[in-house]
Amino acid sequence: MNVAIPKFGETVAPCFEVARVFSITRLENSATIEERTIECDGCEGFGRVKLIRDKKVDVVICGGIKGFYRDLLTAAGVTVIDNVTGDAHEALINFIDGHLRPKSNEPEEVLFDGRIPLEDLVCWTRELFTAHGYRVTPGTEVASFPIDLVAEIACPVCGKSIRVAICCGAHTYRPDQEIQQFHQSASRDFNARVYVGSSSTQVRMLCDQYGIELIDPDARFASCDHPVSNAIPILQTKVAGHEAASAGTL
Repeated sequence: MNVAIPKFGETVAPCFEVARVFSITRLENSATIEERTIECDGCEGFGRVKLIRDKKVDVVICGGIKGFYRDLLTAAGVTVIDNVTGDAHEALINFIDGHLRPKSNEPEEVLFDGRIPLEDLVCWTRELFTAHGYRVTPGTEVASFPIDLVAEIACPVCGKSIRVAICCGAHTYRPDQEIQQFHQSASRDFNARVYVGSSSTQVRMLCDQYGIELIDPDARFASCDHPVSNAIPILQTKVAGHEAASAGTL
């Protein structure tokens, strides 16, 4: 069993979503086998949830945590024991001794609908493109809703700038309207358009219809792990005006 505790100094961090340090302890037969300290500087809550998943954590002992992130962890099979304060090591000992338990033995109802908060999605997307060499600026500097980010990189063939409009799909519960509005807002002045959101059948069909590339921020992808084309990072389809550089992409 792996137990994670977000820490602030030697105490349990007051807020899961912004904790910078996590202690992860491996237990076997109630005995400590290994203890590691891991830093997390990524996107707010979504980055922390991904860390917990990646490290195959079974139990999280924390202070405050937003319901959305608790639901994500619960849906991933992680037991969350929240509202814990005081010394982090003592909290771990209390858990091992059976004095620290979830509020109820009954599984909590999972309320989340799979939507990532917009600020987390924008942060994840900015990190993804920056990690692959793009210069990323807020979309509001060049266009209106729903362009959240603009990413630029030099074409490896001609040297000219490749401009990518990015919409992070968390503005509305109607992705069809969002994608249509994105298509209208970014139909000119950009070499490529990227929609970041859950890849439902409807979303995939609309993106194909409008020639928009879809990136699903699935937990399998870390910032540096997204597939890379033969020449232009991240983009998996041909890029307008730069077909030679993007030829042969998957």
